[in-house]
Amino acid sequence: MLEEGLIITLDNHKQYIIVKMVEWKNQEYYYLLSTQKPIENLIVKGTVHNNVMNFQSVSDSSEFETVMNLFQQVL
Repeated sequence: MLEEGLIITLDNHKQYIIVKMVEWKNQEYYYLLSTQKPIENLIVKGTVHNNVMNFQSVSDSSEFETVMNLFQQVL
């Protein structure tokens, strides 16, 4: 699990701050906000592989809706 407030750089070479993390079905999901304008928000899945954190976009619409509802409960 990564700490809230941590700034990370994704493969798109943009920096994002971790706003919140929720867990659902043993999977960590992160709500990210970009650190530069225009402000972007992302919801990604975080997985660890070979001691490296990897992020994947949530593409399934029902999974996205469920996770978004979880974030709305804690934000």
